[in-house]
Amino acid sequence: MSSGSITQSKAQKIEEQLQAAAILNNDGQAVRALQLYDDVLSEDPNDPQALAASGWLEWNYGSAG
Repeated sequence: MSSGSITQSKAQKIEEQLQAAAILNNDGQAVRALQLYDDVLSEDPNDPQALAASGWLEWNYGSAG
C-alpha cells in the first residue's frame, strides 16, 4: 500500500536547497541563504557549490560590516 508521499533523494534535496539559497541571496536575504548553505553542508560537507557560495557570502558579509 502506498502512503502517497514522494521521497526525494539526498541529491535532489541538496539541489533544491542550493537553488533556494541562490534565490534568497539574489533577493538580498544573505543570512537566510547562508543558513540553507549550512544545511546543505550538514548533509554533504564537501559540496563544492555550498562551500564556495557560503564562503563568498561570509567574506562579503564580513567585509561589508
